This record gives sequence, structure tokens and C-alpha cells, in this order.
Amino acid sequence: MGVIHDKAKAGDLEGIQAHVNDPETASELAAERDLQENTVLHIACKYGHESIVDWALAHGNVEVDALNVAGDTALILAASKGMLGVVKKLVARGANVNHANDHGNTALHYACFWRHKQVAVYLAQEAGAHVAVKNKYQRTPLLRTSEEIKEVLKAEAAVARTVQANARTFAQAKEEAKQRFLAKGGVDWEITATSVQIAPTPLSRSRHFLTRRGRWNNYDVIIKTPQDQTNITPDDLNTLKSELATLRKLFHPNLLVILGACVVPPNIGVLTEVVPYGDAWTFLHDASVDMSPEVAMGMAVGVCRGMAFLHEQDPPILHGNLKSQNVMLMDDGTVKLTDYGLTSPIYNPRATQSNRYLSNAEWLAPEILRGYDPTINRKAVDVYAFGIMLHEIATRGWPYEDMNSMHIGIRVLLENARPGIPGYVPGNLAQLMTMCWALEPSTRPTFTSALEILFSTQI
Repeated sequence: MGVIHDKAKAGDLEGIQAHVNDPETASELAAERDLQENTVLHIACKYGHESIVDWALAHGNVEVDALNVAGDTALILAASKGMLGVVKKLVARGANVNHANDHGNTALHYACFWRHKQVAVYLAQEAGAHVAVKNKYQRTPLLRTSEEIKEVLKAEAAVARTVQANARTFAQAKEEAKQRFLAKGGVDWEITATSVQIAPTPLSRSRHFLTRRGRWNNYDVIIKTPQDQTNITPDDLNTLKSELATLRKLFHPNLLVILGACVVPPNIGVLTEVVPYGDAWTFLHDASVDMSPEVAMGMAVGVCRGMAFLHEQDPPILHGNLKSQNVMLMDDGTVKLTDYGLTSPIYNPRATQSNRYLSNAEWLAPEILRGYDPTINRKAVDVYAFGIMLHEIATRGWPYEDMNSMHIGIRVLLENARPGIPGYVPGNLAQLMTMCWALEPSTRPTFTSALEILFSTQI
């Protein structure tokens, strides 16, 4: 995120004005994009700063229907936030009220989903929004909203013609984002260790890795480095380089962006964007943090979307280590997957025989617990882990109470044990969990089909 986007996020209008009036930074104006292709107008709508919206709209170079990496316009973000005044201003400036993002959702979809009644009514009754537009999952705005909003808009719904949202395909979105990113950053992702300023105190330390904050190329970054870099083989390095070259070209709102990497021992490190709120595991298991059903569902959907995107690549990209510790939370509630697609022993210690200690068994499928087998359906392994994550999200509890990894592994293998599902979990969600952690990998759903079930779940 650039300086102007940081200030827009903070609602610092004076800081923005000073920044653009500075001759050295005057070129960074309202249309400047951040890593997720957000303009200042996007950021102002996402974080609810109407004064920044007014400033951005006053600049002639702002494109009111500009798309970010997820295909969202400023109008979609303002509708999601419930900013009626901003929604009206954007519509007055000619914003396309029926634009659909990459999931086929329009501004009305989000206004209805988040129960912003005034925004939904304005869009449908005054701004010309289609009430019966279907997203990519065949859901119209009124299928996922309150009874109150359905009642208010029943007249519009009665005469509305059902249409399919005109959304770009995920492949088109990926290609557009890739070309923009590579045009800005160049194709060379390899960096030198001296180009990164690294904070001396680690953010976290595990058995295998150190994580620190740093600064690179005018971006705040997170650097993840292997603790032991003494026995790295040339084959390990080549595998890591090949995987990073592929992963660096991936773009999706639910994937943590890989910005670059140093691949020269003893300074190997992977740089990603900063994660303000840490991982989902910390959030879910902190009893002092309130979480609404809508936020819980958004978390589940975000993880599922990111995984569906990975598995839809050609060839498919596997996560291999999906768990709540590898799901990051941004300050707007977006979830982002990290540590995906790396099979090199440098960043996947479980890949080597010497490091096959049993840990994090909660998320490990039975076929993984049995030991190495090259014929394992690795997509199904990711789906199993997602089922366990769904249980965490729905219950905010430990999947297996009072059991260590060894005990969990033994019970899963010998007794086909699974977490107990409380009665308060919605039926569709409970069924999806059991489908995901089915013993037979071939019967587990794909992430695409899991998304459809999530969208049909009432919360």
C-alpha cells in the first residue's frame, strides 16, 4: 500500500493534501493503485471515510468504475459498508449500479447481505439496480437478506426479470491482475538481502521459522525465514525457485501476495504483504473478541474462495498445510491464505523424512497420518483440512478438546474420530463439515461445490 493509500485508510485528508502538494510526490494522485489495485476512492469507501471520497471525486483523474483485483468498484464497497450518502454521490457521478464483481455480486447483493436497508431500497427503487440478478452461484440479492428487506422490495421482485450477472471470468480477472502487477513491479521476483530493511525483533518464532516485519521497495512487508539454512541442497533451492516463480504470478483477494524472495543461503526469506490482525487461529480462540455470524460466514467463504482458486489452476496448486494459523486476517475482515503451494523442504519441513514429527494433527487427513503415499489425492487432503477449519469457525473451540497431536492422530487413524458438532451449528454447515472430513477422499466435495453449499447456508 502506497503512502496516499495509507492516509486514505486512516481518514487523513490533510495528510493526503500535503502529500499530493509535495513536488516530489505530486504524481501519486487519486487514481494511483495499491497492491490490490485499489484506488484512493476504493480505500475511502472500504473504510468509511466520506471526506476522502469527496476529495477523490473532486479530482478529474479518478475513474468512478475502476476495478480492484476482486472486480469490486467503489460503489460495491460503499454499499457493503452501508454508506448511503456515498452511494448516492457515486451514482450521481455515473457509477454503474449493476456492475458485478468477479463472483457476480452487485452492489445490491452486498447491501442486502449486510442488511443495509436504506442502501438496498435506494439502489432498487431509485438507482435502477436489478433485483433479480443472479451471481455466479445463482443467488439473487433477495435470497440472502432479511425478511424486512424482502418485504420492502417485494413489489420490485414481483415484476423483476431474472438476469445473469455479466461478470468477468476468474481466468480473465487473474490475467488482468497479473499483467498490471508485472507491469508495475517487473518480472524479476528475486531480490538481494541488502534491499530489505528488517526489524531486529521477530514477530513470531516457531520450531522452523522466524517471522519479522520489514521495509522493501517502499512497502511494509513480512519476511518469513527458515531458522536452519545449513543443509539446503541445490535441488531444494531449485524447487523453491520454481515454485516461487509460479506463485508470485497468482492474484486473488483471498491469497496473501508474495512480493519477492531472497533465495541465497543464509539469507533465504519470502516477502509478503503486511497482515494487520494476525492469523485466524488467534482470532477464533480469543474469547474476548466478538464475532457475528456474518463475519464467521465471511471467513469461511473467503478461505473456500481462495482454495477454489488454487485448485482451479492448471496444473492445480495445492496448499498442503491448510490450518487456521495459515489464514491471515486483514483489517477490513478479508481473509488471506498464506504458505500455499510450497513443497520444497525449505518451507515445508514435513516433506523430509527427518522432520516427520507429528504436529498439528487436527488438520491432517487420515491418509496423511498413515504415512507417505505418492498416490494420495492432495486436493482431497486440503478439503479435509477445510472441514476442520469450518468446525473451528462455527464453534470457536478446539476441534479435539484435551488431546495432543499424538492422541488425535491415533484416534483418527484407529477409531475414525472426528470433532463433535454442536446442535447450534446450521444443518447445511454441519453436513458440509462431515462431507469434507469423510474417510474416503474421493467422496469429499470440491471447493467449488463447497462454496455453493456455503452460499445456501442460512445464518
